[in-house]
Amino acid sequence: MRSEPVSAPWPQRYGLAIAFTAVAAGLRWGIDPWLGGGATLVAFIASVAAAAYFGGAGPAILASLLGFLTSTWLFIEPRGELAIASTHPLALLSIYGLSCAAVTAVGLSARWRRARAEHYAAVLESQTERLRRESEDRRAAEIAAREAHQRTQAVLGGITDCVYSVDREWRFTEFNPQAERFFGLRRADVIGRTMWEVFPATVGTDVERNHRQAAAESVPVRYEAVSPSTGKWAEVHLHPTADGITAFFRDITERKRSEEALRASEARFRHLADAMPQVVWIASADGAVRYCNHRISELRGAEQLGDGRWDLIGAVDPEDREATRRSWQEALRSGKPWEIHHRLQLANGARAWFVTRAVPERNEEGTVTRWYGTSTNIDALVKAQESLRMADRRKDEFLATLAHELRNPLAPIRNAVQILKLLGPAEPRVAAAREIIERQVQHMVRLVDDLLDVSRITLGQVTLRHEKVSLAAVLTDALEAVRPTIEAAEHRLTVSLPSDALFVEGDPTRLSQVFQNLLNNAAKYTPNGGEIELRAERRGQEAVVSVRDTGIGIPPQMQQRVFELFARFQPGDSLNTSGLGIGLALAKQMVELHGGSISVYSEGSGKGSEFTVRLPILSTQDARLGPVATSAETPNGSAARRVLVVDDNRDAAVSLAALLELCGCSVRTAFSGREALEVADEFHPELVLLDIGMPELDGYETARRLRKGPGGDALVLVAVTGWGQEEDKERARQAGFDRHLTKPVDPEMLQKLLADAASVLPA
Repeated sequence: MRSEPVSAPWPQRYGLAIAFTAVAAGLRWGIDPWLGGGATLVAFIASVAAAAYFGGAGPAILASLLGFLTSTWLFIEPRGELAIASTHPLALLSIYGLSCAAVTAVGLSARWRRARAEHYAAVLESQTERLRRESEDRRAAEIAAREAHQRTQAVLGGITDCVYSVDREWRFTEFNPQAERFFGLRRADVIGRTMWEVFPATVGTDVERNHRQAAAESVPVRYEAVSPSTGKWAEVHLHPTADGITAFFRDITERKRSEEALRASEARFRHLADAMPQVVWIASADGAVRYCNHRISELRGAEQLGDGRWDLIGAVDPEDREATRRSWQEALRSGKPWEIHHRLQLANGARAWFVTRAVPERNEEGTVTRWYGTSTNIDALVKAQESLRMADRRKDEFLATLAHELRNPLAPIRNAVQILKLLGPAEPRVAAAREIIERQVQHMVRLVDDLLDVSRITLGQVTLRHEKVSLAAVLTDALEAVRPTIEAAEHRLTVSLPSDALFVEGDPTRLSQVFQNLLNNAAKYTPNGGEIELRAERRGQEAVVSVRDTGIGIPPQMQQRVFELFARFQPGDSLNTSGLGIGLALAKQMVELHGGSISVYSEGSGKGSEFTVRLPILSTQDARLGPVATSAETPNGSAARRVLVVDDNRDAAVSLAALLELCGCSVRTAFSGREALEVADEFHPELVLLDIGMPELDGYETARRLRKGPGGDALVLVAVTGWGQEEDKERARQAGFDRHLTKPVDPEMLQKLLADAASVLPA
C-alpha cells in the first residue's frame, strides 16, 4: 500500500505518531505476561521509527516522548505512576534516547529516499503522460492529415478544372486526374519533378513568363495559351501560395474552335452581306441599328460607315419619315415582322424608293433580342411599274377609243336590222340574211366589250346575263355563225345532238360565243377537206359537248398553254393563224363562270384535237320553271312619246329615229349639241337619247343645259354613247343623265327603256 506523501498536513502526521505509539503500547500490553517489566522501552523504538518514516522529525520526537511516558505509566513498576528518576536509570535513558535518535535518523533517511523516489516517479509519470499525449496528438494529426489529404484528393478529383501545384523550386506537388487527362501524363510520373523537366517546350514562352511573374510578384495571373505538348487550349488561373503556386485551368479547346467557327461564320456573313445588293443591317431590341454592310455607303457615303451604326429613321426622306417612325415603333412594340415602302435619301442628295423589311430574333423565353433587316432599292421597279401603269392607262384609253369608234358604225347596223325586223315578214333569204347580220352584230358587240376590258377577263370578272337556256338552241346558233367558214374550207361536218332537250342556266350569247370559238378554231386549223364533229350528250347531271377535228393537233407542251390569255399557236405559214389570242382564254373563263369546265386532248402534231365542255344541267323541275327567253315584243302604244335623238353620226341618229317611229314614238333628230337645244325649245321632248362624244358642245354640257331649260326637271335623259367604262357611266350620272346605254343599243333594252319612261312620265 502506498504511504501518504511527506507533504501531508501536520495534524495527519502527528496523528500518525500518536497512532503508532498506541499500536506499540497495545502490542507491549499483549506480551506483557511473558516479559513482565523487562524490555519496556524497546517495544516503542519501532513506533518512533514508523513516526519518523511517515511523519518526519517532529512526529518521531513525539513518538519517542509518548513511548517513554507510556512505558513508565503502564509497564514499569510501580505501574500507574510517573516515577522517572527511580525507575529509569540514566544509562537506560541515554540508550533509549540514542536509540530513538538513531531510529529517527534512519526513518528520516528512508523518508527522504521515499520522497525522492516519489518525486522521480511523478516526474517519470508526467513525462510518460506527456509522451503519451504527444503520441496521441501526433497520431491524430497524422490521421487528420491523411483525411485532409484524402479530402483534398477527392475535391481535386471531383472538380472539373485541372489543378496542379508547384513548390518554390518549381517541383510538382499536386497533379489532379483532370490534369492527367489533359496532358496525358500520370501523377506518379510528375510529382517531384520540375515543370521545366516535364514540359521543356514551355521554357521561354508566355507560360514560363506568367508563372515567374506570379511567383515574383505574388499576384494572381490569368492567361490563355495553347499547350505545346497537346495542342489544346487552356484558360489558366495562377494563384501564389506560401509554398509555391497553384494553377487552376480548364480545357477551352472546343470554345476556341467555336469562337473560330463563329469568327469564320461572321466573316462569311459579312462577305455575303457585302455581296448582296441590299442594305443589310442588324438592330438591337430597342431598334438601334448596330451593324450595316458596305451598301450603306450608297446611302450615307463611305465616311458615314464609322462603327457600322446607321440612323435608319434619319435616312428616310422627310415626307415619309414620320410614317416610317410610327410603323417601326409599332413593330418594336408588337414584335411582328416589319415591312414598309418608303423613300430614302442617297449620298448624292437624290432620293429613291426602298422596301425595308425586318424580322425579329427571340430567345428561349420568346423575348426579342435583335432585328435582322434589309433595305432594297426598288426605285427602278417603282418607276417601271409607274411606266406600266401609264402604258396600261394609254392602252385603256386606246381600247376605249377603238371601242367607241367600232360601236359608232355598229349602232346604225343594229338599228337597220331591227327596222327590217319590225317592218314585217320578208322573203326567206332576206330574213335569213337579216338574222345572220343580227347575230354577227351581237357577237361583234360582245367582242368589243371584251377588248375594252381585257383585264376584267383575266380576273374572271365578266358579267353574265343568267337565264334558262336550251343547249340545242345555243349550239344551233353557233353552227349557223360558223357554217360559212366550214363550207368555205370544204370540211365534212357531223352533228350529233341528244333527242331530249337539255337546259342549262346561263348567258345564251356567251355560251354561243364559246362554241362558236371552238368550231371556228376547228375550221381554221384543219386543212381543207378535213372532218369536224360536234357532239352533245347527257352524262349524269352534266351536259358534255365535244368539238373534234382532224386538224394540225396540239403538241403536249402546248395543251395547257392554249387557254392562256394572248396565247397563239403558229404551226406553219400555210394556215391562217390570225386572231388576238383571247378566244380560248375567254372560252375557259365563260365556261367556268357557268359552273362548268373545258379541256383539250390531242395525240400530238398532225393528229387532230378534241375540246370538251362540261356544263351542269338544270333538273327536270328547274327546266319547267319557265320558257326559254325570247325577243321582247314590240311595246304597245302606251310607250309612244316625244323623243329627241341627238348624235353627230347621221346614220346612227336617223336609223335610231326610224326605229323609234316604228315603235310608235314621235321623234325628232339633231346632229349637234347646239341644234339639240334649239329643237328641244320647239319640240318639248319627254325623252332625250343623247350622244356624248360630239364636237363643240359635248353630251355632258348639253345635258346640263337641257336640265336648266324649261321643263328640264321632267326630262328623261339617256346617254347613248360608245364610251362604256365605269368612269364614263359615273360622269354621265354627275352630268344629270338618268340612264347610260352603250352603243349599239340592244333593241330589247331600248323597248324596256321606252316602257320605263312611259311609266314615269305624266299621261
